[in-house]
Amino acid sequence: MDLSIEGGLCWSAPLTLVSWAGYQSRYGPYGAVDSTTPSDGSVTLVFAPEGRGTEALTRAELGLIAWFEMHEPSVSEAVKAAILAWCAPDNAARLRDFDFDDSFPRVKSQDDLRGLVGLHTVFVHQIETGGAPYIGYEFGCEWDVEHDLGVLMRGTELIEVGQADTAFLLWIAKADWEKKAKRPARTQLTTDAAPPPLRLSRPPAPPDR
Repeated sequence: MDLSIEGGLCWSAPLTLVSWAGYQSRYGPYGAVDSTTPSDGSVTLVFAPEGRGTEALTRAELGLIAWFEMHEPSVSEAVKAAILAWCAPDNAARLRDFDFDDSFPRVKSQDDLRGLVGLHTVFVHQIETGGAPYIGYEFGCEWDVEHDLGVLMRGTELIEVGQADTAFLLWIAKADWEKKAKRPARTQLTTDAAPPPLRLSRPPAPPDR
């Protein structure tokens, strides 16, 4: 993975995640559909979307990104399961927090979901947990084209499904981590294997205008 400073704001890199091939292609502005051809799994990974500057990544931060690379298939499967559960007609959290009308689609399987959502950005938050990182998945979706869909995970554990900002707002991840710090430790999906090397590059500064 080649990480660079994207737009002078965040470290980021293009990725192809086969887990999401076949879903909608959402590389248009603000996650809009950009093609009728299904996605090949192309997404953007963004590290620390909020609350961090553009200084060089530390070894611990690189480890958070490497954890995601190593465990992405398992995390993505957990995200898919979470979205399906959230779309269920009797899902209490969705019914409590959102007021969708009868036009909300019936989603019973991944086949149904493929024609309704598309992943375009994955966020790895900079909270150092000593294990699995907080990871946000941002999707475009058909049922709320203004606010779209976001899922926040810690490793393979679901934290929240909501609008797109659920994926990238740092305070949501921080609040969850602070709650967990007050509870006995829970088993998380972790690894002792050495992470793959990551290549970092800074593009030249844009010319003065």
